[in-house]
Amino acid sequence: MTTESGKGGNAVGRISVYQRGRKWWYRIELERHPLTDERQYEYQGGFAAGEDALTAAIKARAEHQADRRVKPTRLRTARIG
Repeated sequence: MTTESGKGGNAVGRISVYQRGRKWWYRIELERHPLTDERQYEYQGGFAAGEDALTAAIKARAEHQADRRVKPTRLRTARIG
């Protein structure tokens, strides 16, 4: 199950919904990284049904387009001193 938005200026392009084991996941393609120009993605899983994953993906994509959501990161900060 894949959904694509039209080309031309959308900050967030494609949504992919797929099954891993018994759970459903989505992947959203985000804007390219401003410094490295690498593709960026957001993944989220653990949904009971494909429709649930698609609904969550559409909501997340809308939040990205409205600049109300930041891509999750694994970066950590450390205390110095």
